Amino acid sequence: MKTLLRIFPLWGVITLLPGSWGLRGPREVRGLVGGSLSLQCQYENDYETHNKYWCQGDTWILCHILIQTESNRHITQGRISIRDNVAALTFTVTMEELTQGDSGKYWCGIDDSLFDPGDPVAVTVLPAGSWGLKGPGEVRGLDEGSLSLECQYERGYDINRKYWCRGDEWSSCDILAETESEAKDIISITENFTAHTFTVTMEQLTEADSGKYWCGIEGLRWNYGDPVTVTVLPGSWGLHGPREVRGLVGGSLSLQCQYENDYETHNKYWCQGDIRVSCRILIQTESNRHMTQGRISIRDNVTALTFTVTVEQLTEADSGKYWCGIDDSLLDPGAPVVMTVLPAGSWGPRSPREVKGLVGGSLSLQCQYERGYDINRKYWCRGEEWSSCHFLAETESEAKDRISIMENITAHTFTVTMEQLTQADSGKYWCGTEGLRWNYGDPVIVTVLPGFDVSLQADLDGHGVP
Repeated sequence: MKTLLRIFPLWGVITLLPGSWGLRGPREVRGLVGGSLSLQCQYENDYETHNKYWCQGDTWILCHILIQTESNRHITQGRISIRDNVAALTFTVTMEELTQGDSGKYWCGIDDSLFDPGDPVAVTVLPAGSWGLKGPGEVRGLDEGSLSLECQYERGYDINRKYWCRGDEWSSCDILAETESEAKDIISITENFTAHTFTVTMEQLTEADSGKYWCGIEGLRWNYGDPVTVTVLPGSWGLHGPREVRGLVGGSLSLQCQYENDYETHNKYWCQGDIRVSCRILIQTESNRHMTQGRISIRDNVTALTFTVTVEQLTEADSGKYWCGIDDSLLDPGAPVVMTVLPAGSWGPRSPREVKGLVGGSLSLQCQYERGYDINRKYWCRGEEWSSCHFLAETESEAKDRISIMENITAHTFTVTMEQLTQADSGKYWCGTEGLRWNYGDPVIVTVLPGFDVSLQADLDGHGVP
């Protein structure tokens, strides 16, 4: 490498002004031992075709050139690279595998026949982990899901602006959210001054969100950043639950969470909270595969690779965001579930509470629905909970075996007919209507009795139609 010696005309005295002649760089940049840093130098369009360089030294006219673009706009030499972006009128210098010996004074420079423009940059390399900011290092989320992470900062930075940004280098990363501004789209920051933390939440994730991000904090002289690798995976690390479930005040609901066989022996749990990492566990299987605590129960079916959560005696206060979770030493898989509890009688379909039939015979019942659901699919299903009931017939499909549905759009009703009854048909069924976001269901108890009785037949005749 050569040492620069700039010759100035003798016809006058020239005052050297850093940052003059159309060149600007950052005053200071920082990095960590073992890490890397990047910085950009901005120049005017007069210098588009000129070579750019990066040199080191306390004095500009004697600094030692470390790398120069020459005829190629992108050059790498050892741990240093330089790239000239003529379209943006910037050149970027990157230094990798930093050591504390890299600290010192450097210069952005442009090779010019008259005199080289130069702008000073102070580089400081600190020991790894020496900054007052710590992030989790790595977090993972699910496609279409959300993730939250906490960044811890030291005392004394309470009034400083915190931010979340994306990019390979924090010195040039794109700020996505900050504490002093409103949330940008689906990314938000909330700060806890007592705990000296700020929490970043990213929602509606896509696989394109995978990449390198930074917990950032603004200092008096420098910004501080700690890298976080975000990985968005398809599926849910082997755990799936329903996106949304609904129930009625005073009633109950059940939901199933499906997991992969890697988690057969792990404890399963149900927790409540907007943020996955800080949700409150309400019940957990622990060593017992079936647990009940108050109004909530959880049952793990290892054979079916599912666990079922049941919430009883529902109240409107139970509405909120919950999570199916699996206790794992590395990272707990979690699947979000939004629960909505509505006032009793607020859903569309209405049906008889109970109907009876005879073995070998048939029964019919009417389900009434509200105006506005004429074009929605209607169905008849069986199961203890309508959110997980088994479909037997629906209006948009052909009849299944012995069961059929006929709709009267004028009367806003649909009639279900079950033929060739057996005692095994006894059980809990649901009149169902498909909504835009949820299905709506009303329960019906079907009882099939053996034999034939004239008095019973008269009773049946009064129960077939509400």
